[in-house]
Amino acid sequence: MIPTLIINLAQSVSRKAYMDNLIKDYPNLSVTYVDAVYGKSLSQSQLDNCFDMELSYKRYGKKLNSGEIGCTLSHFKCYQQLLSSPNNFTLILEDDITIIRDISNLEWVIPLIDNDIPTVILLSGDYWYYSKRTINNEYEIAAVLDAVGTYSYFINKAAAKLITQKNPRPSNVADNWSLYKSQGVKIKAIYPYMIDANISVFESNIKQEYFGECRKNMSLSMVVKALVLSFSKHLLNWCNHFVSKIREPLH
Repeated sequence: MIPTLIINLAQSVSRKAYMDNLIKDYPNLSVTYVDAVYGKSLSQSQLDNCFDMELSYKRYGKKLNSGEIGCTLSHFKCYQQLLSSPNNFTLILEDDITIIRDISNLEWVIPLIDNDIPTVILLSGDYWYYSKRTINNEYEIAAVLDAVGTYSYFINKAAAKLITQKNPRPSNVADNWSLYKSQGVKIKAIYPYMIDANISVFESNIKQEYFGECRKNMSLSMVVKALVLSFSKHLLNWCNHFVSKIREPLH
């Protein structure tokens, strides 16, 4: 059985029903729903206690909105839940996914994640990678520089512990994988990827008006890091080392 945490807002009843129906065909998933953090419900004092807004502004040059903050805190809630559980790893899913390849047998992933090396394994696309190696007749595993999205990934206890220790008050968007990589987490991805966002049914709850940074407002050190990352991603893209997710709605 694969321990699985599904992030779902308590008021998003339709999404929970959708996920219930989606996962019923996958008895290999041992599912627990995690009540997502609704960013708009947090008071200023609660935000100050659980999220570093000052560092976040230095990091991105803009204020993150309540949806972005809630998303990050929801994933950190999953990390804390993993750390307090008997499991050494978990699969984390958001409640707006679609499954594009069979996940009824994910047991082959276990040796890659059930260890003491801080590791995240993405099941989604939109990632820049250095190299790939063959795992079995169907899949390869990629060593990832950065990626977009947090809707489907494995994480082990060592990674959850490291991320929460390095970020006692998070200051980042949930999918800042390059940040976690720089902090010592190995970021990997399945190729070809298995899960996508279901854009044909759901809109994002995050409501981002702008993706990325506003560099004119960022600290110098953050600008330098952003430029180095951007150059590295452009280079990997030029080398055809970018795996793009499906852009059309699935039917």
